[in-house]
Amino acid sequence: MAKRGRVLREPYAGPGLVMVEGRQYPLAEDLWRSEVRARPGLAVNVDFDPSGNLRSITAIPESQMSVEQENVPPGGLAIGTLAQEDANLGIALLVQFSAAMLLLVSWCSLTAVSIHQPFSGTVEITFWQVLGYLNAGGLRQVSEMAATPDAGVLGFAAILALAGPLVHFFSADRRAALGGLLPLGFILCIAYVAYSNVRGSAYEPGQTPFPREIFSGVSIGFGAYVFVSLAIYMAVLSAKQFMAAREARGSEIVGSQEVSA
Repeated sequence: MAKRGRVLREPYAGPGLVMVEGRQYPLAEDLWRSEVRARPGLAVNVDFDPSGNLRSITAIPESQMSVEQENVPPGGLAIGTLAQEDANLGIALLVQFSAAMLLLVSWCSLTAVSIHQPFSGTVEITFWQVLGYLNAGGLRQVSEMAATPDAGVLGFAAILALAGPLVHFFSADRRAALGGLLPLGFILCIAYVAYSNVRGSAYEPGQTPFPREIFSGVSIGFGAYVFVSLAIYMAVLSAKQFMAAREARGSEIVGSQEVSA
């Protein structure tokens, strides 16, 4: 069974990639059946066996594509499938980018933790401010500084974590899809460091004990629920993309073995 597809990445410098009906499949050189060199954007016919495994991939002659386009009536769909594949890829990129931007906004503007201090009222701290206090030496800065210190290296690490979900759009390695786990992993690491900092400051020799009364009214802010939910969504989406890529890779290996036999 043959279906239309389009080459996303050529297989010569590394693992290739072809998209068929919105789904990505690895493109191996041994499946390529055309004299024309595979290149990104090239329209192809992808042949599947009855089990759904890749059997061969051939380029569609440009003359055939030209004839099909000329014979399409107004509103026709001669290459609608290819256009839909491009749209699906663009939508996936937009969704991941939008989620990353929403996560950054929630880190910077929404309250992650509220601390009720007995004499100075309630202090609301964003996740980005937590990064600043930790980068400056610890959460004791909450009671010692009026201004939030710079996030520094932790802020840079946060930006790298936000870029994680976008890596697989530009990498041929299917493991790049796991980059979507980085935001959630980063949040959990910062939560652990902050908790350890608070506990350690109370017992560290030679240091002024952390004022325990500050934490008598600690509560999780609305922003924490928002950015944790976003991070979980990105992690689940990343896991699904990785599983799909691994399944496609397995189908390619089976198909290659059948062709060789």
